[in-house]
Amino acid sequence: QAEDGIRDVERSRGLGDVYKRQRYGNVTWSTGSVLPIWKQMYKKNKTILTTGPYMRRFFFSVNEAVSLIDQALKLKNKLNGKILSAEMKSAKMIDFLKVWTKKFGGKYKIIQSRKGDRQDEYLIGVKFEFDRGWHTYWINPGDSGEKAKFEWELPEGYKISNPKWPTPTKIPYPPLMTYGYENEVVILFSLFKELNSSEKGEINLNSEWLACADICLPQSGSSKVNLNDVLISPIEDQPNIQELKDNLPKKYPYPISVSTKNNELILSSELNDAFKDSEIYFFPYDQNLISHTAIQNSEIKENSFLHRVLKSEQNIEKSNIKGVITFRKNDDISSFYF
Repeated sequence: QAEDGIRDVERSRGLGDVYKRQRYGNVTWSTGSVLPIWKQMYKKNKTILTTGPYMRRFFFSVNEAVSLIDQALKLKNKLNGKILSAEMKSAKMIDFLKVWTKKFGGKYKIIQSRKGDRQDEYLIGVKFEFDRGWHTYWINPGDSGEKAKFEWELPEGYKISNPKWPTPTKIPYPPLMTYGYENEVVILFSLFKELNSSEKGEINLNSEWLACADICLPQSGSSKVNLNDVLISPIEDQPNIQELKDNLPKKYPYPISVSTKNNELILSSELNDAFKDSEIYFFPYDQNLISHTAIQNSEIKENSFLHRVLKSEQNIEKSNIKGVITFRKNDDISSFYF
């Protein structure tokens, strides 16, 4: 899946015009494509130089790119700010090179890669399962608790991302309010493999977390994966992982302004029609920013919202406020980070 998003950016007032934005990557023969570079190399001495023949890359033809725009325009009344994604083709670079040399002749030559060049990205999920009524915590646990910790030991040439935290839920424990995950949660990580790194070796994980109900019990565990024993498959062949990835908070499509007045934090932004009747909630990344037990209030106008949150008694002043904002309508929750 590619994040080729088409989303509402602005609805001009009075005219009713709807503007769309298209995000692309790897459109063949575009200025950002490797193909024009190969063409120049081929013209020079009929030899194409490559640092990563086994890289897997997604690609779009120009016709497919135009077709997606046309499809978005036809569905503009149904999208209402939602993201329309297209399933892109993918192939290893060596497959492109073989087709090229078969069609046009010449040859390709593998040269030394630059340090840090990435060949592939993989998704790894760490799953926590709890007995009914037990939970663990989000990156900001709220009034009490602590987020899970992860320590990785990786083979040379591999790097791993920070946790991709799923959207939390409110877990009240009067008089406290906490944020986390009940019953089970899977936390995803991106694993990056550099060019020319060995396929062999083990991935070792040591983790610590809290399992809480009426009491909290510190937990720890370790696990290992031998890369030689793992069958790696495309994400489209792993619907469970794909669903987890799709359900992660997405970037909010409009800028969110943050201001303070008296003892309140005020969030404001444009709002799509699909979220007009939603209950809004703000989960800040900073544990000391707001009063977690206070009721959050929203004012929804025609094309915008204003959301008020009581500031923490510690009165933390920060210029770069970030977090996750959710829009809940019945059991349907849409979450965004900003």
